Amino acid sequence: MAQPKTVQVQLLCVPDCPLVESVRSTLKKSLARVPVDHIVEVLVGDYSSPTILVNGFDVTGCPRAPEGQMSCRLDLPTEEQIIAALRGFIVLRYEGSLADQLQALLQTAKPVSADGLMTRTETSLHVTLRYVKK
Repeated sequence: MAQPKTVQVQLLCVPDCPLVESVRSTLKKSLARVPVDHIVEVLVGDYSSPTILVNGFDVTGCPRAPEGQMSCRLDLPTEEQIIAALRGFIVLRYEGSLADQLQALLQTAKPVSADGLMTRTETSLHVTLRYVKK
């Protein structure tokens, strides 16, 4: 039987971030609800703070801010977002007509041509959805 893969969780924050304790509490509750092997690192530095990464992906679906770019985040990760990421679902956040098309794609029970989806969008986009099977 294969060994379960360890989930890498990182809490990125700036020194003295007033929101980090709330996010740390949400992370702790989420980890208690999902039985996965995990390692949690708290990284203090010039980050968009607070941010939770699971296996390198921001659980809110936002693209990662460049390192060395310190900012205060108001879109704090929810317990549902963290749990989804711990279970292997990576969420990507998009807005506009592409978001509506992706949402429709995700709600269908049958395969949909990605070529047809991409030709209807105004910009070219490479989307990778990853599901990690336990």
